[in-house]
Amino acid sequence: MKKMLLLAGIVLGFSIAGNAQNPTLKFKVKGVKDTDVHLAYYFGNKLFYSDTARADKDGNFVFGTKKTYEPGVYAVVLPGTKFFEIVLNNENVVMSTDTTDMYGHMVVTKSKENQLFYDYIHFINERRKESEPLREKMKTADPKSKEYEDLKNQLNALDKKVKEKQATLFNDNPTSLTAKVIRMSVDVEIPEAPKNADGSPKDSLFAYKFAKAHYWDHVDFKDPSLVRCTFFHNKLENYFKNMVVQDPDSMIAESDRLIGQMLDNKDMFKYTVHYLTYTFESSKIMCMDAAFVHLAYKYYKTGKAFWLEEDKVKKIVERAEELSPILCGVVAHPLSLPDSNMVWRRLPDVKADFTLLIFWDPECGHCKKEMPKFAELYKRLKGQGLEIYSVSSDHNEKWKKFIRDNDMQFINVAVPEKVYSDQDMAREWITTGKTDLKSLNYRTTFDIYSTPKVFLLDKDKRIIAKQIEAEQAEKLFEFHMKKLGKTVNLNKTEEKPKEEAPKKEEKKNPEPAKDKTKKEPKQKQSK
Repeated sequence: MKKMLLLAGIVLGFSIAGNAQNPTLKFKVKGVKDTDVHLAYYFGNKLFYSDTARADKDGNFVFGTKKTYEPGVYAVVLPGTKFFEIVLNNENVVMSTDTTDMYGHMVVTKSKENQLFYDYIHFINERRKESEPLREKMKTADPKSKEYEDLKNQLNALDKKVKEKQATLFNDNPTSLTAKVIRMSVDVEIPEAPKNADGSPKDSLFAYKFAKAHYWDHVDFKDPSLVRCTFFHNKLENYFKNMVVQDPDSMIAESDRLIGQMLDNKDMFKYTVHYLTYTFESSKIMCMDAAFVHLAYKYYKTGKAFWLEEDKVKKIVERAEELSPILCGVVAHPLSLPDSNMVWRRLPDVKADFTLLIFWDPECGHCKKEMPKFAELYKRLKGQGLEIYSVSSDHNEKWKKFIRDNDMQFINVAVPEKVYSDQDMAREWITTGKTDLKSLNYRTTFDIYSTPKVFLLDKDKRIIAKQIEAEQAEKLFEFHMKKLGKTVNLNKTEEKPKEEAPKKEEKKNPEPAKDKTKKEPKQKQSK
């Protein structure tokens, strides 16, 4: 059974009493009558219900008679999923518009925040209308022509007007929530890169480094209301997708650095920790689960996830503990299991530059496609630094037949089914040093919930890649061999001397055929 993401179903909302007050919010929207209208608040990029009002026949409705509202950006949601946004910051609001153009026709009678907000929106929309035809003309103009240069100058002039408008808004209203929200969406100005005497840039990455170093300059980490708008989420998402190197070490370092700046801002801390933990848990990037484990240990296990119930925190920590032994960079557990002839084979005894550790099932549909590919891969690469240690979920005749039919010349091991019913046998194997409990319970040890599951190990049996298929395994092997300064002949086929075939076991009552695609059942635990 595939593991469900633990963070996916957790809903975040307001849980902290801040500077909320109960202002009166009066609206008139022409085109709306005799219907319910809703008020919703943003938390990151999600909208959550806050309040309901009833519009009269003339489109008048009022929120706030018995409610308090945390400062932030809200949406007034009309029937048919139409909505317009407002900024709430502990002041009464009086606004009017119509459904034909809610933003363009908005009139703010009372509310300094929303006067600033809609004045800026109207200004930007006007500049956009002016710029669009210029951009269209530039598409067909000759870049070397005077026409193109004139169009470019006109666009630069419009851009300058926008920057001047922003500067005036920010400088004249330093404590305004509207100004803070808009400022957060504006990127820092990148200066010209320093140059060498010959005019070439001293650092080709200057712009990227400057933008990354100053990325958060326009965010007030002390203001909890900033997490209650989409800009904070968008900025957070963009930073970890496009500004940070996509490897777990970089993600961990940047996560801790960023979170460290918001320790006194509980709403922002909560949103950021939750967002990053879920992002790393659900990431498709190889080895990124290390970042999830780091956050789980640092912020959940230590009791800092104050917004979650104890049982949810426990599940997150338990998931991190399950993943810890199979993170990239960790030495794989020294498995010791019997092969098809009941000869004990230890993973640490496999001598090779690299080892593929494969967990599979002879009746799994995808395994039936992948394992023959690994068999062919092994024939071509055997003797060039690669070995395979494959662990099957069944130690039976079907398994042995699959090995023979596909000429799987590498190490094939499995746990005999009888060991689960005969605890004395398991105890004897463990006490005599043939194996250990973690080897017998390998599904738990290696988090095997579906098959095939493949790990690439280095010569010290340290995990360097996982969740890979045969084609990826070949490319990764070649890549890592090159890093060692060794060449690989990918077309070589080395015939292996015939070994004694797995002994057939006669069965009076053969098992019925099973489904082609198989998920790993919950493993019986040896005690």
